[in-house]
Amino acid sequence: MANIFVNDNQQHWKCDFKDMVVRCGLPHSLGAPIVKLLEPTADDYFVLKPTHAGFYGTTLERLLHELCVKTLIMTGISAHQCVLFTANEAYLREFELIIPRDCVASKTAQQRKFALTYFKSVLHADVRASVHWRIRSATARRIARRAKSV
Repeated sequence: MANIFVNDNQQHWKCDFKDMVVRCGLPHSLGAPIVKLLEPTADDYFVLKPTHAGFYGTTLERLLHELCVKTLIMTGISAHQCVLFTANEAYLREFELIIPRDCVASKTAQQRKFALTYFKSVLHADVRASVHWRIRSATARRIARRAKSV
């Protein structure tokens, strides 16, 4: 299973993905703990997106095609924006969607609830909690080990 990180370039047009990881992992960054937890490995793939949507203006569709991917397990912050827009694009491209409810976040509970309802009712995504999935990736194993030690 391949991990593909699809991240906003945050309007830093001269940064590559490694620069973004460093920038978001700085001690003063609000996202530093998450960056440390999800630290990419050499086996992971990276796509920087210019907008909220993961497919628009990126190489994501081509990469998924090359990897022969049929099902996407989507996680992320801003469930009601970035995850929602990318999930819409994926649905239109006929990918099967798994969006574990405990692996997406929004600024408010209402925004998150809206997104989860939409994922399930409109995009026919499976939104069961992550405990229902046996994800066998290096990142998932690393997160599970760290979560047990906290």
